[in-house]
Formats: sequence, C-alpha cells, structure tokens
Amino acid sequence: DLDRADLRLRPGEYVAIRLLLALLFFLGSVVLLGVWPGLLFGILLGVLGFMLPALYVRRRISKRTEAINEQLSEFLRLTANAMRAGLALLQALESGARQLHPPLSLELERLLVDTRLGAKVDDALRDLAERVGSYEARMIITAILVQRATGGNLAEILDNAADTIEERERIRGEVRTFTAQQRLTGNILSVYPLLLALLFTALHPDLMSLLWTETAGLVLLTIGAGLQVTGFLVIRRILAIDY
Repeated sequence: DLDRADLRLRPGEYVAIRLLLALLFFLGSVVLLGVWPGLLFGILLGVLGFMLPALYVRRRISKRTEAINEQLSEFLRLTANAMRAGLALLQALESGARQLHPPLSLELERLLVDTRLGAKVDDALRDLAERVGSYEARMIITAILVQRATGGNLAEILDNAADTIEERERIRGEVRTFTAQQRLTGNILSVYPLLLALLFTALHPDLMSLLWTETAGLVLLTIGAGLQVTGFLVIRRILAIDY
C-alpha cells in the first residue's frame, strides 16, 4: 500500500507513526478531560489516531489510481501509434513515458528500469499492474500478455482498449454527476450534529458539560458518536458505486 500511495516510508516507520498518533491522542484526552472521562475517550481517540494514517494512505492510493486511469487512454493511443510506426513494445513504452506526465510516466519508467536490470518483460508488466491496482490497468496488462503469448495486432488491441476505457470514464463522470447531491447531503449530515453540539455548548455550557462530566452523559455521547460514524460509513458505502 505504501508503494501504491507513492510514500517513501518503510513499513516499520509507517507502523511507528500509527502507534505514535494513537498514543498522542490517548494521552491528550487523559490530560484534557481527566482520568475517568479521559480514559474512555482516550481509547476511542487512540483508535482514531491509529486509523488516521491508514485512511490517509487509502486516500492517496485512490487519488493516484484515479489520476493514472485518466492517463491510460492517452497512453494507449501513444503506444499504439508508436507500434504502428515500427517500434517494439518496450520502445513504444519508453516513448510514452517521455510524453506523459506523472504519475503514469513514473510507473512506466520504473517498468523500463526493471527490464534493464534483468526482469522479464511479462513479470515487469505484472508488477506494474499490481502497483497501479486499478481494473483498467489489469485489463490492459492482461491484453498485452495474451497478445505476447498468442500473437495478433497489438496496436489494434490497444486502440480497442482505449475506446473501452474512454467509455468507462464517460459513465464514471455521469455517475459522479448523478450522485453529487447525495454525497453533499451525506457530508452535511455528518457535520450537522457536531455544529449543533458546538452551538449548544456556547449557549448552555453548564447543561452541555453534563455530557462529559457525568457517567450517563459519557455513555450517551459515546453511543451518539458511534452511531454518527456508522451512519457516515453507511452513506459512503451506498454511494460507492462499482462501474
């Protein structure tokens, strides 16, 4: 995941960051809220602190994969034209790497470096598909590998793949447009209770303080926070349409 997110961290460093954030969130809760409420919220905040780096990595992977997918159609057209001009596959990939922008150009350069260091072309292509991790990339690599094993007009295959990807991008854009209002509603509903809590705390601080000074208030606050997070995740899951 760190490789796919393009983060220059070793696994040990990544785990250490997650543990450090969890500890800081836990200790901060204990210091600010006291021992009893601080321990309860410290556990919840510690879990949150531990999960934040993972969420950040997943977000970077999603953004990077999306950026690569947007470049795939252009990459396929460039590669197909280069092969029609008489270049071999690796030469066509090198030509595409020079003409494209990151992040796809970086992945192509890494593939070329692997082949220069002795890796088989098929293995380097599979590694590329694994690093990118998108359905479109796996589809393209599979088509290239099948063509290398059975023969055929690779330039035509790449053009057909480019047409398919462009159609998928069109459908993806339509889905985003149709679900934009629902996603906005979900985000508003997620922050609405927090804004109300801040407003009531400003207007009636003595009344709201019962939520973190009394046991019953802490229980209700914990249940409410859990339900709010669950609702947010359910909304995100419903709107995560596979296409």
